Amino acid sequence: MSTCRLARARTVGVALLVAIAGTLLVPGSSVAFPQRSGEERTSAAGVLHRLVWAETSTGLRNLHLRSSRLDGSDKRRIFDFPRGFTMTLVPDARGRRVAFGTCCRDDMPQLVVAPLLGGPYLEPLAGHPELTAVDGIGWSPDGRSLAFQAITDRDGVRTSSIWTVRLDGSDLREVLTLGDVLSLGPGVHDTVAWTNAGILYTGDGDLRLATDQTSQLVMHGVVSVRVSGDGGRLVLRRHRAGRSQVWIARPDGTGARKVLAWSTDGSSTYYDVTPNYDGTRLLAFRSVTRNHRSENAWVAWDVAEGPGDADVLPLDDDASVVAWN
Repeated sequence: MSTCRLARARTVGVALLVAIAGTLLVPGSSVAFPQRSGEERTSAAGVLHRLVWAETSTGLRNLHLRSSRLDGSDKRRIFDFPRGFTMTLVPDARGRRVAFGTCCRDDMPQLVVAPLLGGPYLEPLAGHPELTAVDGIGWSPDGRSLAFQAITDRDGVRTSSIWTVRLDGSDLREVLTLGDVLSLGPGVHDTVAWTNAGILYTGDGDLRLATDQTSQLVMHGVVSVRVSGDGGRLVLRRHRAGRSQVWIARPDGTGARKVLAWSTDGSSTYYDVTPNYDGTRLLAFRSVTRNHRSENAWVAWDVAEGPGDADVLPLDDDASVVAWN
């Protein structure tokens, strides 16, 4: 997939989330492939370390989620819809499940939690059809609940808010009302991270903390936030002085340090920078322009060493969304 095509896909996805327009999605089934020889490797904490991604399909109109080990082996089929797509994949802390929103109809599952090894999936908002256009998902530190952005219709006004819900659909709570979708403009569906410090989100180009209908500034100039699986590191995307930057910070946003930067008009660009379980490695979609041609790949590298000798991951370069733990 070319860089331009990738950018168009992201723009179309955000527009569709706001407009809630598209073709009806018919629920499919979740099918697990038999596990190959050898047990799944886990860390000392019992964490599975796997890649999860959305396979490319014609016209962004099919949602096919797959997972594998980090070396590409043991590929699993974990979720399929005949139409639609996702903009967000967020594995839980133990690498056992992935949460994601679907796009783009009110009468389809808005929030899904699927096992990364395959099997039955959950729909936490199945009993709440008033919530639509789910995005910006974050797992609670205990793995029992999700925080997310969603839209509700309030007297004809499409209103965006941050909510929390348990995986079984109970205890739905509105944490913060963000406002009228049209007045907020593009970028309302940014990112959410739930750490021991609270629910962090990005809005209007800043990192903020949401608590009981109040919003507190944490850091200026942040356009996305992600949290490592162990909850110990934030990965922040920032724009400063014509350069895109990646910073790593503590769970409350303090102690931030820059670990990557590139010019917005330079030869190398990084998209969807995502930390691994303990924040020591980063994954990203890298596009490098040489001799008027783009070389694209999903790559990963050690934070301490930088992306110069990044490993190319066993993924097609046109996989639309990728995450890991």
